[in-house]
Amino acid sequence: KRLHRLEWGNSYHDIDPQALLAAELPDLRWLTLRGCEEIEILQPLTKATNMPNLCTLLLIEAPEDESEVNGLVRQFAKASGLPNLSLVGTGRWYDRKWWVLGNGKATRVNKNVNPIWSDWWEPDPTDAWF
Repeated sequence: KRLHRLEWGNSYHDIDPQALLAAELPDLRWLTLRGCEEIEILQPLTKATNMPNLCTLLLIEAPEDESEVNGLVRQFAKASGLPNLSLVGTGRWYDRKWWVLGNGKATRVNKNVNPIWSDWWEPDPTDAWF
C-alpha cells in the first residue's frame, strides 16, 4: 500500500526518527510530527534518503523561539535526500512559520501566506486533540 500522508506522536517521546529512516516511504508526501518541542531529536531525519517525495514536514508544537529551530532548518535545507521539502513549524495556530528548503538554502515565507490552507487545516489544530 502506498503511504502518502503520515501523522505521528503526541509528544517528543513518541517520535522515533530511526523508525522513520528504516521504513520504506518512497510515496510519502506529507509528514506531521506532533510534540516537537525537543527539536534536536529530529536531526537524524536530515540524513533521510527513503522519502524522496516528501514535500511537507509539519512540526506541531515546535519551539516558539526561532533561534532553536534555525540550525535544524539549515540542516534540512542541505539534505540531499529531501529535494522537495518545505518545513512548517507551529507553536500555536497563530504563529505558523514556513520555510521553503533546498540547495542549502532556507527561505522564510511571508507569514501571511498559508501553505496548508487548502489541506483541511483547522483554524486551531489543538481543537481536534482533546
